[in-house]
Amino acid sequence: MPRMQEESYEKRYKNQKIRVGCKMKKEHILIPEPNSKFLKVNCKECEKENIVYSHATTSVTCKSCGNVISEPSGSKARIIGKISGTVE
Repeated sequence: MPRMQEESYEKRYKNQKIRVGCKMKKEHILIPEPNSKFLKVNCKECEKENIVYSHATTSVTCKSCGNVISEPSGSKARIIGKISGTVE
């Protein structure tokens, strides 16, 4: 019985190329762009706007009140506040 299933599968997909787990290689990306950004973050307490790196490895505090705005985690920083946009 298993033999018949294999044969019918081969007959069905005889002329098709099946790609399993294909990923785009780095050479095929025309213009590489970074995954990180500089973010404009509003403090929860004083509503002042501060600029924070999205992948910050140290804790960032607000310049006016001193509260923590972002804390480091494994890769991206955990943002404590409201993100109002990105710096371009």
